[in-house]
Amino acid sequence: MKGFTLIELLVSISIFAMVTGLVLVKYQSFNGGIVLTNLAYEIALTIREAQTYGINVKGQLTNFNLSYGVHFDTTTNTSFTMFADKQDISNPDPYGISKGDGKYDGGSGGNDINVDTFMLKRGIVINKFCVGVSPSEVCSSSGSKLDITFNRPDPSAIIWHYDDSIGWQSYTSARIQVMATGNNAKKDIIIQSTGQILIKDGQ
Repeated sequence: MKGFTLIELLVSISIFAMVTGLVLVKYQSFNGGIVLTNLAYEIALTIREAQTYGINVKGQLTNFNLSYGVHFDTTTNTSFTMFADKQDISNPDPYGISKGDGKYDGGSGGNDINVDTFMLKRGIVINKFCVGVSPSEVCSSSGSKLDITFNRPDPSAIIWHYDDSIGWQSYTSARIQVMATGNNAKKDIIIQSTGQILIKDGQ
């Protein structure tokens, strides 16, 4: 019975290696896309959870006079934080309820309370923030912070954006872009001041 020659064996191994390599590349791309999509939904759900906590008056220790929000920072672009915004009796809202400033003051080192910190999976980063309504958006990818907060009993989102060049500004719309560093795939999470949240493919 005739066996394989050395050349036939080498060709067969080469073809097998090429096919295996293509499958692995496609799998990594597919897997990265799923991780990116899951992260986009996790961010949207965390913002929705902050809205629910704010409306339902979730307490921290003995303090029930709190707003809740989610803090993003491009200088720490592999995590984001849900926080309780301590309210100030000298800063009442239209309902006569005291409220915080809507901005994250740093957890244990500041005035606000860290509720939870979410770490992004390896290879996924928060790429940039855009505020305003497209095409009149202001986008920044460095030295940028974004805080989305909810004060009871109003389900509307309070959107604050910080940029090194202009400082803190309030907006009615924000877009958080997350990116897979391996293939540059992007997802956008869009938040409106009305409390609506939308996820779509990134630009």
